[in-house]
Amino acid sequence: MSANNAGAVPVSDTINLDGPPAELSDIDRKKRAQGVCCFNLLGLVATAAFICGIYSYAYCDFIARYVTLTPEYTITGTDGTTTSDYTKACNDLGYGSDDGSDAGSSNMSTEICSSLLQDHGIGFSYWQATIPVDKEVCFTYTQLTPWGFVTPEFDSAFNASKWFSIIGYVFGGAGWFSLTCSCICRMDQNRLKGIACYFMIATLFQGLSLIMFNSNVCSEGFFKSYFVSPDQQNNQTFIDEYQSVLESVSCTLSLGSKMAISATVLWAICSVMVPFSIVPFYEDRVYQSGVQRDQQNNPDYGHDDPAVPKVDSPGNV
Repeated sequence: MSANNAGAVPVSDTINLDGPPAELSDIDRKKRAQGVCCFNLLGLVATAAFICGIYSYAYCDFIARYVTLTPEYTITGTDGTTTSDYTKACNDLGYGSDDGSDAGSSNMSTEICSSLLQDHGIGFSYWQATIPVDKEVCFTYTQLTPWGFVTPEFDSAFNASKWFSIIGYVFGGAGWFSLTCSCICRMDQNRLKGIACYFMIATLFQGLSLIMFNSNVCSEGFFKSYFVSPDQQNNQTFIDEYQSVLESVSCTLSLGSKMAISATVLWAICSVMVPFSIVPFYEDRVYQSGVQRDQQNNPDYGHDDPAVPKVDSPGNV
């Protein structure tokens, strides 16, 4: 071993991830290139996760709610197919206008009633109904009924699911925004590691938003406020009359919940990718090299201008 290399330290032990990749071995260059590539992919995955998280909350079909009516309101055709008589069910539940008064509001209420008794979607702020013939529309939870405007009661699981979803995409969005700004504002490795905390929090709370499946929206009595007058909410006779129309209610995955699952998986992938990512080193070489070239051609260039950086020539020590 020569004297010049006696005190040398392996380059792999002195890699400066926040500085220029100077004098790296081929192995270290490959590692750095892989880390930078992982960093670029991290931005794409975070963008996809953020879009999925926003879309899962914004739309009105987080879960699909399937309603089955009792055989009394089921019609069997000559070919053996069965259809539900929603008009009869709504009339028995107090909807419809027999005397022709306020027919427009009555028809609208009956249409909402029929949509509630059909399969529909449930979201955090709206619910999705299918109106004739096959048009899907988002409705607010406050609806006009024969006894005025009413809003169903949401239990703690539904409200927690709503806030978990918000917290999930807020923290995930903060991590995504930091990555997006890294091309403008310099980011070091320590800050990049801190972003992993945002992604882990987003993973946890985005996944917890799925507890809506354990809320009262999947029970038969969720929309009872639309069919039982407010002063009779505790009257078991009226509640039994409403429940006699429904045979069962079930909930399954829909577009919103599938987006939430996708966002959860993508946020988890982001948190795993962070330790393997290396922030690219952005070095301002173009302007500095131009100034150095002008100073070499003209020694007095920028001598009295404080805005021009003083670049020493390679020969000056």
